[in-house]
Amino acid sequence: MPTDNTPSSSASDGGPAPLPNTAAVDAALARRRVLLKGLGKGGAALAAMSPLASNATRSYTLFNPELGKNGYCSISGFQSAAISSAPDGGFVSCSSLKPSDYFTTRLQGYSDATDGQTNTRRRRGIQTMMFTSFGLNVSNSDANTLRFTGGVVNIGRRVFLAQTPTSSGGNIRVFAENLSNFPTGVLSITPTTAFSAVMASGSIIDPLLYTLFLNANNAYFAAVFLSCIREDGRIVSSSGYTAGRIPFDAQYVRTQYANNPVAAASFFRRLCGA
Repeated sequence: MPTDNTPSSSASDGGPAPLPNTAAVDAALARRRVLLKGLGKGGAALAAMSPLASNATRSYTLFNPELGKNGYCSISGFQSAAISSAPDGGFVSCSSLKPSDYFTTRLQGYSDATDGQTNTRRRRGIQTMMFTSFGLNVSNSDANTLRFTGGVVNIGRRVFLAQTPTSSGGNIRVFAENLSNFPTGVLSITPTTAFSAVMASGSIIDPLLYTLFLNANNAYFAAVFLSCIREDGRIVSSSGYTAGRIPFDAQYVRTQYANNPVAAASFFRRLCGA
């Protein structure tokens, strides 16, 4: 029986078709609006909760030593280690290159100049070494930064880190990209890009090569991010996952860093073999 003053009719008597379920339509439209927000706050939260492409994820496994068995190659699957079967009857062991695979490093010594004040002699000694060893004309400001332990300077595609100085000189640690592994196809990501720019969130401005060297949690976010780019050639994969050893794209790494960093760090460490 109708509940309002609208005459009832049906398709059988030639009347208009029944109205759709408005609640279901409203729910579908609401979900579409959230999806269209992309990387907005709502979209990021939804992406953090959404599963990966199910068929791809269920084909990849990762051993969890704490549980003593394999889990699916996703953050939630790794934690639960609830394996049933792969849709194609076989599994692929997922893996990522580790942080140290993306850079080379060495120490380069310098000696203070022989004349002038102590600070001036050290600055000039650093400038002389940087020109002689690397062909770089280093500014007074950058040379002053490299006088002190922990001072970091980006020049070109290399990173220079000041080590503990001696009474008459010191050492500079030099980082360069490992040309065999560091992806070059995504121009927005370079060896000296700030970590916060790589993750598109946060405030850590350490250059990428230095972040990888520090070997803390952020190094594993960076390593997995770069490994995804090596497989896909881009940050956002059109399929949402790769056809290589990692069943998700670099954008997934960014989303987890912003929304689920603790659990993601444990998962990404294991993915890198740590």
